[in-house]
Amino acid sequence: MALRAVAPAEVAGPVPDFRLADKRFLLSRPDEICPPHEKQALKAELMDAIKKDAMAPFYRYVCESLGWPKDEALLKEMEEKNTEELNKIADKIADAKENLGDSEVLEGMLARAEYYSRIGDKTKAMEAYDESATKTVGVGGRLDNQLARVRLLFFYDDLDAAKKHIALAEDELVKGAEWERRNKLKVYKGLYHMMRREIKEAAQQFLGALATFTATEVVEHRQFIFYTVITSMVSLDRKKNKDEVISSPEVQTTVHDTPHLKEFMTALHGCKYSTFFAEFPGLLDQVLRDRRLSLQYRYVMRHLRLNAYRQFLTSYKSVTIAAMASAFGVGPDFIDTEIAAFIASGQIACKIDKVHGIIESNTADSRNESYVKVIKEGDVLLSRMQKLSKVIDM
Repeated sequence: MALRAVAPAEVAGPVPDFRLADKRFLLSRPDEICPPHEKQALKAELMDAIKKDAMAPFYRYVCESLGWPKDEALLKEMEEKNTEELNKIADKIADAKENLGDSEVLEGMLARAEYYSRIGDKTKAMEAYDESATKTVGVGGRLDNQLARVRLLFFYDDLDAAKKHIALAEDELVKGAEWERRNKLKVYKGLYHMMRREIKEAAQQFLGALATFTATEVVEHRQFIFYTVITSMVSLDRKKNKDEVISSPEVQTTVHDTPHLKEFMTALHGCKYSTFFAEFPGLLDQVLRDRRLSLQYRYVMRHLRLNAYRQFLTSYKSVTIAAMASAFGVGPDFIDTEIAAFIASGQIACKIDKVHGIIESNTADSRNESYVKVIKEGDVLLSRMQKLSKVIDM
C-alpha cells in the first residue's frame, strides 16, 4: 500500500491530533457502545490518517492495543518516510548551527519534537522537547514546551507523567505569562483533574477558563462545554450551577451541539425529574463514548442521580416512595433500591419506612445546629476570658 504525497498545508493542525486517539478509543469499546458498522468506518478513517502522515510508531501502538495484525510492508514504508523527514530536519538544524543563529537552531529542534509527536513516537518526542528546552529563552517559550509535552502525554493517557509536567508548567507560570497561556493551563489542569476523578477541582478549572477558552489544540470547544456542564452538575450546588453554567452565554451557544445535554442540564435545575431521568440514558451514551470522561462514568452518573435525589428530598419532611417514583418517572422498586443504597453509604440522611412506604428525612435543622454551636463556643470564650481576667488582676 503506497503512501500518497502530502503537501505541507495538509499536515497543519493540532499536534498530536486527539481525534485519532478518540477513534482508537471507540474501536476498543464493546459493540453495544460502538457498533460494528461504525467501527468499520472508524478503522478506515484511522488508517487513512496513519498513512497520510506516515505514523509508524502510532500504527504499532494501535495494532498492539487493538490486537490488529501489522502490515509489515506498510510499516516499513512509513518508517522509511519517517527517516527521510527526520534526516531533512537534522540537516536544517546542522545548517542553522553552522550558518545561522540560536533561534533558527531552536526552530529546527522544535520541528523535530513536533514531528515525533505527530507520528506518535512518545519517547523520542519527549527527548526532543528536553533538548529544545535547553535552547528556549523566555517564560512563554518554556511554558509552551511543557504544554506540548502534556498534550502528548494526554494523547497516550499517561497521567502520572502529565502531572509532573503540569507542575513544571505552573512553575513557569509563576514567573509571568500572558493571559492566553494562563487560560490554556487551566484547561489542561481541568482535564487532568477530571481524568483523575477530582471532579470538583476540574469544574473549578473549567469555569475559570470558560469565558476566554482558546485551548482548541487539546480539546474541541464542544467537548469543553460538555465537560464543564457535567463536572459542574456533579460538584456544584444548584444556585452556583444556575449563575455560572446555565446562565453562561458560552454554554448557551454551544450546549445544543451535544445531544441531550441542554435538556438534562435544565431539567435538574427546573426540578423536572422525569425529564432528567428520560435524558439520562442518552447522556450516559455520550459519557461512555468520551475517551476522557468515560474513565469516571460510574462515579459521575451515580453522583448526578444522588444530586437529583437530594434536591427532591430537601423539599419534604417525608414523602411516599410511590410519589417520588412518579416524580422521577420510574418504578417504586427502583427508587426504593436506589435510596436504600445511598442511605447505607451515608450519602442521604433519610430513613425508609417499608411498612407505610414512606421516606422520612433525618436532616437536622441547620439553624438549630448553628444556634447550639454558637452557645457552646460562646461558653468556652467566656470561660477563657474569666480566667484571663483573673491573671490580669493578679
